[in-house]
Amino acid sequence: MGTSTERYAVRVLPKRGIGRRMYKALVSAIGLGVVGLVTGDAVLNTWAVNDFLGAGCFFLTPIASASTLGDLMAQYRFARRVGIGDLSKVAMWMANYTITNMVSKSGRVYLVDAGLFPLTPATVLCPIFEQTYDVGDSLHVHLAVAVDSVSYFRGNALSHVFARDSTLPAVAGMTSNELTLLGYVPGRTTVDQRFTGLLRVANTSAPQIHIVRYFRIFTRSFCTGCDPVAELGFSECNLTLSFDAGASTLTVASSTFVPGSSYSLGFVMPSGSYSTAALTCKLLAVVFGVAGFVASRRSAQWHDADATRAESLGTRLLRKVAPKVYPYASDAMRYDMFCYNSDWFVSLYALSVVLDVPNSFVFVHTANLYNEHAPQLGHSLQLFMLSTRLLWVNCALLKAVKVAWSALGRATYCGESRLMGYCNLSSVLSLYASAVLLFFVPAFIEYNNAATVEVGNTVEPVDSVRVHVFDGSYMRAASSILVGLVLNLALVTAVDQAVHYRYWRAMRSHSLGRQAIFNSSSIVCDYLDDIVPEGDGAVLICNARRLSTLQWFFTSHLTCFGLPEKGLRASKDKADAKLTLRTAKSAKVASWTVPPAATPEIDLACCVVQDGDGNVHLLDGALLDVTSLVFNIKILKNTSVVIK
Repeated sequence: MGTSTERYAVRVLPKRGIGRRMYKALVSAIGLGVVGLVTGDAVLNTWAVNDFLGAGCFFLTPIASASTLGDLMAQYRFARRVGIGDLSKVAMWMANYTITNMVSKSGRVYLVDAGLFPLTPATVLCPIFEQTYDVGDSLHVHLAVAVDSVSYFRGNALSHVFARDSTLPAVAGMTSNELTLLGYVPGRTTVDQRFTGLLRVANTSAPQIHIVRYFRIFTRSFCTGCDPVAELGFSECNLTLSFDAGASTLTVASSTFVPGSSYSLGFVMPSGSYSTAALTCKLLAVVFGVAGFVASRRSAQWHDADATRAESLGTRLLRKVAPKVYPYASDAMRYDMFCYNSDWFVSLYALSVVLDVPNSFVFVHTANLYNEHAPQLGHSLQLFMLSTRLLWVNCALLKAVKVAWSALGRATYCGESRLMGYCNLSSVLSLYASAVLLFFVPAFIEYNNAATVEVGNTVEPVDSVRVHVFDGSYMRAASSILVGLVLNLALVTAVDQAVHYRYWRAMRSHSLGRQAIFNSSSIVCDYLDDIVPEGDGAVLICNARRLSTLQWFFTSHLTCFGLPEKGLRASKDKADAKLTLRTAKSAKVASWTVPPAATPEIDLACCVVQDGDGNVHLLDGALLDVTSLVFNIKILKNTSVVIK
C-alpha cells in the first residue's frame, strides 16, 4: 500500500436527541450492575476463598472426635435397620471418604458455607428420625441415622414435554428390575446421615417432647466409585418420643418441623485438578481484563505492522496489556464491552465456568431447593450470579462460531458471509436478554429429573447396581441445557437482527462496522453505536485517540480474519485516476479558469481495512495507507477523522 499525508475531511453531524442519551445512560447503568454481579460471583462464589475463610468448618462438629466412619458407632446410638452396619459397601465407602477428608481437612475437598435458609413446612427434613433406637443404660444419648439409596430417573425435559413419560406410574418399593422394565435408569447414589445433639431422656414411659438440634451429612455420587460431594446441614426438629426402660429402647413416634426454624447449609466439594484449573483460568481472566481495560483508558499509539520483522511472543503478549500509549485519556470502550469482546477474557472465563460446572450445579440446585420456599434477596442474588456464569458460555459460543466459520467458510471478501453477520449483538442489552432464561437453569434441572424413584438398600441390596457417568443426574441434563443455550442464543440474535435492522444496515455499509461484524471475533457492537447512515452508506466521526485505541483492541484482543474489502483495488485505481487528473489540471497554466463543476471531487473520508495478516490499516480518501507518523500527529493534536 502507498502512504498518505492527505488532510482529512471533518463534517459535523446533528447531535443525538435526549432519548438516545437516556438509552445510553440506561445501558451504562445496567452494564455497571452486571459488572457488579460478575465481580461478586468472582469473589463470593470462589470455593477456594470460601474454604480459606473457614466458615464451613462448623459442620465438622458431629464428627470432630472421629477419624473414620467406624469411630462414630461408639459415639452415637444408631436406629435399628438404618445404621452404619446396614449401609451398602459403596455407601460405606462414600460416607467414610467424606468424613475422613472433612476431619483431616484434606486438600482434596473444599468445606463451603452457603449461609442460612429459613425453613417452611414444605421442607420435609425431620421424619427420618421416626425410628427405634437401642440406648442401653444411658439416658444422655446422641441419636443417629444412616440411610442409603440409588435414585432412578426416566426421560428428560424433551421427553417429558413430547412423550409425557414423567406421568408413567412408578411407586416407592419397586425393585431395580421393575424400574428398568419401565425405562428408568440409575443416576445417583446417596447416603443420608443425621447426628443429633445431646438428648436428655427422662426415665419414664410417658411421651416426651424435645426440640433437638441435628447435623446432616448428605453424601451423593453421580457415578459408581466417583469422588462424592456432600450437602452439609444444621437445623432442629420437634421430637415426640417414649422410653422403654425394660427393653432399653427409645422410640421416636413423631419428628416434625419447628416453626421459625432455619437451616444452615454447607457443602463438601472436590478440590482436584479441574477446580485448580478453573481457579487459575478465572484469575488469569481477571488479570487480562483489568490490565487490558486500564491500558485502554489511555490513547494507544498507532501501530504499523512491519512484515520484515518477526515479533516475539513476549512482545505480542506485552502489547495486550501494556501497549505503547500517549498520556491522553481515551473512552473507546466501557469495561463491560471490553470484557464481552476480548477473546482472552471470554475464553479464559468461559473455560473456568465449564471446568467448575459440576460444583456450580450442585450448589445452585441444592441452594435453590431451600430458597424457593422462602426466597431471600441475598441468596437469590447469589444464585443469579452463579446462573449467569453461563453468559460467558454464550459469548464463547458466538466467538467460536465466528472463528470456526472463518476457517471453514468460503468467504473471499469482508461482508460476503451472512452467517458471520448473524453472530453479533447490537448492544449489551441483547446479551443480557440471553441471560434471562439462565436464571431458570436450576428449575430446568429439577424438571429434567422429575420422574424419580428411590430404591433403598433396605428394599433391595444396591451394591449390584451400577451408575454410569452419562446417566448421572446432572450429566443427563447437560445435553438438554446445551440445546437450550444454543436455541436461546439463536432466538436472541434473530430478534436483535430484526429489531435493529436499520442499525445493522448502517454497520454493513461502514468499513469499520464491517471489520467488527464480518472480519473479526467481535460479538457485541455497542462501542460503534455512533455510526449513522449517510446517503447510500454510513459515516462515523471518530476521534483519533479513540480510533488508535480501537486499532490496538482489534489487533491485540480480537482475532482478525484478514479478509479484503470487495472492490478495493478498483476503487483505488479510480481514486488514483481522479488524483492524477486533479494534479494535472492544477499544474496547467492557462488563461482561462476551469469551472468548479468540471473538477473531479476527491472523497477525503477514510476507510478501515485489513491486510492478509489481519493487521488493521486506515486508508485516506485516495486509498493510501495512513502511516503511524501521520496518524500519531493527529493523536497529539486531538483531532478527528471521518470514516466511511
